[in-house]
Amino acid sequence: VDFEKAFDSIRWDYLRATMLKMGLGEGWVDWVDLLYSSPLARVKTGRTISAAYPVHRGTRQGCPLSPLLFALAMEPLAA
Repeated sequence: VDFEKAFDSIRWDYLRATMLKMGLGEGWVDWVDLLYSSPLARVKTGRTISAAYPVHRGTRQGCPLSPLLFALAMEPLAA
């Protein structure tokens, strides 16, 4: 399996459903939703920073939760 772009391709509705199915509390899942609902990103090239644009899938680069969320998303595929 090629995981090179895996963090960028996780659908949030799938991740939410997976977390709920694994028995994570709805309060915790709602908290993760707050972090990931309607996020904006910018791209920096040299000294230029782009306008903000919406991000619709994937885990956030550098977010401490990203590896955990990725592992949760992959768990049903390993079973």
